[in-house]
Amino acid sequence: GRPPGGQVSRRFDVRQLAEATGLPLTRRELERLLAATTRDWSQVEPAIFGTLLERALDPKERHRLGAHYTPRAYVERLVRPTIEAPLRADWLVARAEARHLHAAGKVHDAARVLHQLHRTLCETRVLDPACGPGNFLYVALDLVKQLEAEVREELWRLGDPDERLEF
Repeated sequence: GRPPGGQVSRRFDVRQLAEATGLPLTRRELERLLAATTRDWSQVEPAIFGTLLERALDPKERHRLGAHYTPRAYVERLVRPTIEAPLRADWLVARAEARHLHAAGKVHDAARVLHQLHRTLCETRVLDPACGPGNFLYVALDLVKQLEAEVREELWRLGDPDERLEF
């Protein structure tokens, strides 16, 4: 739907970038940010940063910028059919082919098929349509990494003769 009281824009206005300014930070604030980079953030759900960003903005400014946090479930509705589904279809074909080759005693050929699929996963590029805090990219990466884990498990299961993935 339309944003409350606004019009839907079908084009990106690059003039918004010319108006962008950095936050005025004191030396102490910069030091705190630097200290935060040394912390272990692995247990923090990245989606929280979108919520923080949205709530930190003045409501009028947020509306003007179109800054809105999109929950993971909504992002997955886009990412699953557009990114994950085509890669998963390729995965199912590659897995079936690798299993067939493995059953025929062609272990190296089976591994080669899976390595090629792994290379495809590694070379897949995703563009973030939202240009926000990166939730779209994070969800896409998470789903592709889950698929990669399945490929690696299959390599292990088939007894990958190289015992490593090629990058």
